Amino acid sequence: MKRGVVRVEFGNAAIHGDISRGDGAHVAGRLAYGWQDDRIRVEGGIVHGTADDGFTGADVGMELRGCASTCRAVPFVTVALGGINDRLGAAPMARLSLGLDVKLSNNHLLRVGLLRGTHGKGSSGPNAWVIGLSRRIG
Repeated sequence: MKRGVVRVEFGNAAIHGDISRGDGAHVAGRLAYGWQDDRIRVEGGIVHGTADDGFTGADVGMELRGCASTCRAVPFVTVALGGINDRLGAAPMARLSLGLDVKLSNNHLLRVGLLRGTHGKGSSGPNAWVIGLSRRIG
């Protein structure tokens, strides 16, 4: 079984407000490594968005997956910590993501999810609806 995953995510984004405003877009690149038949992953990534004059961030985290790599659809939850730079300056960032991965083939997954974040001293975001494409590697 291939344990590595490379993923590209994109969608709408909000950085200092409610996700429903849809005041920008974001793109993220992530690398992950899985254990226990892909039920646990450690991941790291970068994100860039256009909301509220733009932001760029990086984080590392842990993903828990509700089913083994053989399942067709897998619910997930991810918690990550990192840093962000936006129009207000640099700050620590925390992220919670949840959603569903759907297997397109043995090596390709489609991800649909929700990203909720906080940064600095209680600022909201980045918050986003996420569509992602993953490829197993290694």
